Amino acid sequence: MEPHDFGWISLLPPLVAIGLAVWTRHVFLSLFTGILVGGSILNWDPDRGIISVNPLEGFVTVMRDFVVPSVGNTDNAAVLILLVCISGFVALMQLSGAMTAFAFMASRHVTNPLRAHVAVWFSGLVIFFSDTANTLILGPVYTPIFDRLRISREKLAYLIDSTASPVAVLVPTTSWGAYIMGLIIAENANMTSGEAMKTLVSAIPYQFYALGSLALILILAFFKTDFGPMRGAERRVAETGELFRKGATPLRIEVPQDVPEDAANKAWTMGWGLIGLFAGTIVMFLYTGGVWDRPDPTPLKDAISNADGTLSVMLGFIVGSLVIGGRMIARKTKGTKVVDEWIKGGAAIFPVLAILVFAWSLGAICNNDNLGTAGYVTQIAQQSLPVVWIPAVIFLVGAAMSFATGTSWGSYAILMPIAIPLGNDLGISQALVIGSVLSGGLFGDHCSPISDTTILASIGSASDLMDHVRTQLPYALLAALAAAIAYYVAAKTGSAWGLAACIAVLVAFVAFIWMMRRGRASAST
Repeated sequence: MEPHDFGWISLLPPLVAIGLAVWTRHVFLSLFTGILVGGSILNWDPDRGIISVNPLEGFVTVMRDFVVPSVGNTDNAAVLILLVCISGFVALMQLSGAMTAFAFMASRHVTNPLRAHVAVWFSGLVIFFSDTANTLILGPVYTPIFDRLRISREKLAYLIDSTASPVAVLVPTTSWGAYIMGLIIAENANMTSGEAMKTLVSAIPYQFYALGSLALILILAFFKTDFGPMRGAERRVAETGELFRKGATPLRIEVPQDVPEDAANKAWTMGWGLIGLFAGTIVMFLYTGGVWDRPDPTPLKDAISNADGTLSVMLGFIVGSLVIGGRMIARKTKGTKVVDEWIKGGAAIFPVLAILVFAWSLGAICNNDNLGTAGYVTQIAQQSLPVVWIPAVIFLVGAAMSFATGTSWGSYAILMPIAIPLGNDLGISQALVIGSVLSGGLFGDHCSPISDTTILASIGSASDLMDHVRTQLPYALLAALAAAIAYYVAAKTGSAWGLAACIAVLVAFVAFIWMMRRGRASAST
């Protein structure tokens, strides 16, 4: 059967997956249904009509030709194991108390609102390996400090939310990075894991929403201004001392946080763990890249592309786990408890592994020549939209989808198999396309009221969920507007000038508000 024979019907697998994800908010079920629809279509005889559709045969096709091969693929299996190693590492970091100790050490230098903003921002950058740990650690640590400085709980929730997922998605050596690398490899035949990591790194300057969200924190702090409902929350605390809106329902009952025993030593546990992580990764990069091959070593400039990125990062997390575990055992923690906690942490990632396997399967079906989804989408895009608008449209579709579903990873799983082939066919930089998918999916994870990160930020800061959403949403929409403009600029100029455009829009908007208020204040006096 020739490619594109199914026409618009080839769109059903991803559309069913998207529709079900929005309706049920259950990504696993949605992806499975989408690939089942795809398998059934591949066995459908258009000449016989609907009576030829056989869901059982579709199930056999899906499992035999797509799901099982995706698990058996060497690169895919390495990504799955890497995710387990990362999850185990994070579990040990939490058990050791290292992240909490670091946050307490950083908070000791907070004496004014500007320092409070910067301290939370910096702490979020350091605790980059887990968005969940970020929100649940930084919130309780900084809550009493923000209360003392008369900064609203809504502002604290916004700050920790904006340094959780936006940081995690930017760092390749996180579970986010491993997951995204798996999606990239699936859409690029014969791509090595080293090349996938290089591609992911090249997309960092194009992650305009994540970078814009982080930049907006510092811009607001520099101008010492707020807008929208957040301004009202800040005025409430400053003028009345009321930490919550009347009628608010905080998601956490506050428990006083004591400085961890031997905090400085525990904080160094995190430092040594990260040193082990990076050292192990670099050594394995050089080794698998062939730098030490004899008699013909690979030049260092070529080693990164030749290296096995997944295996290198995997070894890094194993070394980091051994370093943290060794320090915990030296501090009288039982070795069996360390091992058990690592295993439990690794097991906690299994639902994500299942989603990733189904994402690979959906991508393989959409790229199947007999179904022709990717080719049909390219054909429609060429007829309907100028190429320079494609990255911005991908971003906006991802933003709408992730806000409705509350999940970024599910959005990535559904959109990446469509966006990468589309970009390749239209001659758009793959780094730009990947950046637009990642930014679009991040938007909903950052500010949707049904996002786990949004909820955890409210729990961590002991604030009302809807108050957090209401005060954060104008900031998120501003960052999204700046990102959409940036994607147009990047596609138009063929460069990363989009990032400059993104920051310029954010600075201009905040500066305009600051000048307007200053002008009104001068007029009133």
